[in-house]
Amino acid sequence: MDMEENRQADEKQKFFTLEDDFEAIIGGHLKDVVSIEKIPTGWTNYVFCAKTKSGRRYIFRFPRNDFFADCIVKEIPFNRFVRTKVGVKTANLRVLEHNGRAFSMHPMIKGTPLQAAFPKLSASAKKQLAIELTEYISSLQKVKLPGYTCPSASHFLEGLSKVNNRDCENYLSRLEYLREMELRAGTTVHGDLNPGNIIVDDEGHVVAVLDYAFITCSCTLHDLARICGRLPADFRDIMIAEFEKKFNTTVNIVDLDYLIDLWTYVENDYKDYMMRCHPDIIMPSY
Repeated sequence: MDMEENRQADEKQKFFTLEDDFEAIIGGHLKDVVSIEKIPTGWTNYVFCAKTKSGRRYIFRFPRNDFFADCIVKEIPFNRFVRTKVGVKTANLRVLEHNGRAFSMHPMIKGTPLQAAFPKLSASAKKQLAIELTEYISSLQKVKLPGYTCPSASHFLEGLSKVNNRDCENYLSRLEYLREMELRAGTTVHGDLNPGNIIVDDEGHVVAVLDYAFITCSCTLHDLARICGRLPADFRDIMIAEFEKKFNTTVNIVDLDYLIDLWTYVENDYKDYMMRCHPDIIMPSY
């Protein structure tokens, strides 16, 4: 293959669009499908739930752009590596291909996303939830990832800024303090530990943590900030107290607030991109 052919191969589209026949693609990889439902989440992927004659359900994710196409490929080995090491379930992912483009499939895990379950939890259930989430964060921070390239969160977010391709100078300046924090104390983090990626049972116990596409090396407060930034203030106080107890430390509130504000900016910026470039999407309300 000559240089021009290499260049064309590198530039080949990796993502999916609304012109793709998702039902036909799913049917080609899953036998006895009786129904396919589009799930209105999809910050990063077109997401579908397929049900078979046996009653089993499977989740399919098709990336919306090249950046998250690369994330799906990256996620598979990380997901397999951590699933026996963190004390909760993870999705049993398979990476599949259609016309050279990668997408993922996994059996649906029984339970309820935390953002839907949280308002119904009692005070005692919320305290237990904080204990379980802190235990998960602690377990993940002990995981070493030999043989894998795990970039820092600041490097990952720099790449994400190029997806939107707007206001990059402001975006990058916001990452400077994160780089400093990562140099002070780096560890393995989920990277996107928000309530949509946490599955709980009817009592509010953590059953599974999904979506390791953002897994990175970052500062010790990274996952704590993702949780605190997405759930009510009263739970933030409970979560911080359990985190301090588990890690025998005092949480730097300035650092925590910085991370929460950073992710709010990142999510709003990406949401703006999605609304401009993917008008079909119904953005999550959480």
